[in-house]
Amino acid sequence: VQAILKGSIGSILDLKTISCESGGQEYNLLCSATRDQVRVWNLDTLANICIFAGDPHGHIGDVLSVAWHPTGSRIVSGGGEATDGDTKRSNITNYPRQFQICIWNVLDSPRLQEAVQASSYLPDFADDRSQFNPHIERFASSVHNDVHLSKVDCVAWLGNSDLILSKSIFDEIILWRPA
Repeated sequence: VQAILKGSIGSILDLKTISCESGGQEYNLLCSATRDQVRVWNLDTLANICIFAGDPHGHIGDVLSVAWHPTGSRIVSGGGEATDGDTKRSNITNYPRQFQICIWNVLDSPRLQEAVQASSYLPDFADDRSQFNPHIERFASSVHNDVHLSKVDCVAWLGNSDLILSKSIFDEIILWRPA
């Protein structure tokens, strides 16, 4: 075992890594998906840099899939709230936030860029940054509730573009551009 990252609440449903550059420094970052949150970790120092947490403007159900933009600038996440057994609701207007795709700024955000840089430095008295105080971000840069009619279980960026591929547990794969 090389390292153990602690702090996730509940089951970890997806993991994605990226090596990216910001401010002339190289970072190895990880994003993890859990219940209603996405966490960003600095793999070089084991610091939990940021928690993208649910309400008021994020996920309200399980986050099932995450993906880094190839530049490290953003994360897209997809998921949905558990239903009462009805997997394809005909009246989705009663559940307007049930199946969500969120886009979160990482290196596009000055606050998070600063947190990433701060997580890279070890104080003289520490061996690692595992006790780093993570930034909490409750507002996704955009939330998309109208792409799928059931739980979103896979998301991906299409190359360096702003196009996203997403699929739900019952719908087709959709290629789309966030507005």
